[in-house]
Parts: sequence; C-alpha cells; structure tokens
Amino acid sequence: MNPLRRALLGTAALALAMAAHAQGSYPSQPIRIIVPFPPGGPADALARVVSNKLAPLLGQPVLVDNRAGAGGTLGVNLVAKSRPDGYTLVLVGPGPLVVLPSVARLPYDPLRDLQPITQLVTAPMVVLTSGASRFNSLGDVIKAARARPGTLNYASSGAGNSNHIASELLKRETGIDMQHVPYKGAGTALTALMAGDTEVGILDMPGLPAQLQGGRLKALAVTSAQRSPMLPEVPTTAEAGYPSVQATSWFGLFAAAQTPREVVMKLNRSVVSVLKEPDVQEAVTKLGAQIVAGSPEAFEAFVRSEAGRWGPIAVSVGIRLE
Repeated sequence: MNPLRRALLGTAALALAMAAHAQGSYPSQPIRIIVPFPPGGPADALARVVSNKLAPLLGQPVLVDNRAGAGGTLGVNLVAKSRPDGYTLVLVGPGPLVVLPSVARLPYDPLRDLQPITQLVTAPMVVLTSGASRFNSLGDVIKAARARPGTLNYASSGAGNSNHIASELLKRETGIDMQHVPYKGAGTALTALMAGDTEVGILDMPGLPAQLQGGRLKALAVTSAQRSPMLPEVPTTAEAGYPSVQATSWFGLFAAAQTPREVVMKLNRSVVSVLKEPDVQEAVTKLGAQIVAGSPEAFEAFVRSEAGRWGPIAVSVGIRLE
C-alpha cells in the first residue's frame, strides 16, 4: 500500500472513530428545549417539569427557551433548521404540526424536517368561561350564540392551535357563530377569560385545575370521550348533547431530522424514564394531563394519523394563520 493511500485510510478511520465517540458521549454540552409559545402556558409548564428531571439524568443543563410567534411555527422552524445533533429540541402540540401545515405555506415540513422523540402527554380540552359569567353550561353558551349570532367572542391561544380548531368544530357542529380572539399563548388567553374580556374559550387542560379550584374560571364541558379524573363533575360535550364535538390536545418532543439514531434513542429512553418517576407523574396529573411516553416510531405514526384527521377539518372550517 502506498503512503498516500495509507494516510487517507488512516484519516478516514480517525474521522469514523471520532464520530462514534461523539455520539457515544452525547450529551457533552447543554441541551435546549424550544417552547414555541410564551411562558405560563401548558407547553411551558410541561417543559419545565421534564427539563428539571432530565438535566441530572443526562449530566448536562437542559434549558427551556420560549420562542413564541406565528402560532408556534417560528419556534418549530428554528428546530427544523437546526444542526441535527440532539442539542436543540422542540416541545410542541398539534397546531404547528398537523393543523397549520394544511392551511398555510410554512418554511418546514413537519413530517420531513423533524425527528419525533416521544409523545409526552395527552389531555382533554375544557370549555371555559369566567367565574363571574352568566353561563353555567355549554347549553347556555349555544343558546346565547344562537340568539345573537356573531356577537359572542371566544379566546384561543393562537390561530391554528388545537383549541382554535376545537372551537371552530363546535361552531360548525352546533350551527352557531362566534368571533375568534387569538392571543399569544394560553396564559394570556386565560387572563382574558378570567377578566371577562372574552366570554368563552376551549383551552387545554394542563394548567387549569388551580384556576378552576380558585373560582376564577368555570368549566362547562370537557371535549374528551370520557369525563376527566381531574374534573369528574364536569360533563363531556357528548353528555351536553354534542357528541361530534370531541378533541384532545397533546404534546411531544422532537429533534431535527437526520439526528443520529443513537442520540434519538438516548433521548427517548431518558425522557421516558423521567416520565415514569412518581413525582413527575404527580406533577403531570396536577396539570390535568395523562402521560403517554412511547417510542419514536409510535409517535411518528400518531402524528401522521393526526395530520390525516385534523388537516381536512382545518381546511373545512377555514382556519388561517393570523
């Protein structure tokens, strides 16, 4: 073997060894979890529960970075375009992944540009009004909306998010007309509801129990097939007479596409382990969510099925990225 060929082979072998070592030593620097919504909402609360436990398990800081804007798509795009090394992740729900891609031209394709790590939780949504509201049931809202078409308003945590499409589904299935008031995240939407600035809203369960117990909000119905263990006295939308109005929210963790399989599986195992810890399960239950914690493949299949379900509904009810 001539000296040049020997040198080239040696260089290639060294590069492969370094790459294998880099993957084996992951993580060797802080990890950032992008939350594409403002602080104070369910995604932010969940990210902080997970990150606090994940950091000591991985031996590196796990930082939560709120990057709100454009219905969550700005933060998702940041991760989709990031280096595929497992150091920049996104914790996100269905809006920027399965709703908005069907109705808006986005700079990323969630099924092509993101690598699922694991689904974290699923949770019902809750039809809410202010604690001081005249509404005491979903039927009261429907009756008032029919009496004054287009005059009631409803809050959402942003155009295209799961609670927006659930509200539009309610409008379509009941034949009512209400005005959409999108806010920059669930926290600001809840504040508006509690203040009576908006009259009704369908928002994610995580983060609500404390506000409901304090009497600042009233829960009129849950959008799941069964009653929520956190709100056993609150009827489902089916029990209220509207069985076709069913929707659940969920959150999951993603990396950039092409992230090495070894890194994906280490993250998956670590996050699933965190979610099995009793104090994490207790914290998630208090948020009003249910832990899922499955494989990357199961989560990818779930996201594809959700896109097939909610994409056509988003188009039919006229969801737009505002």
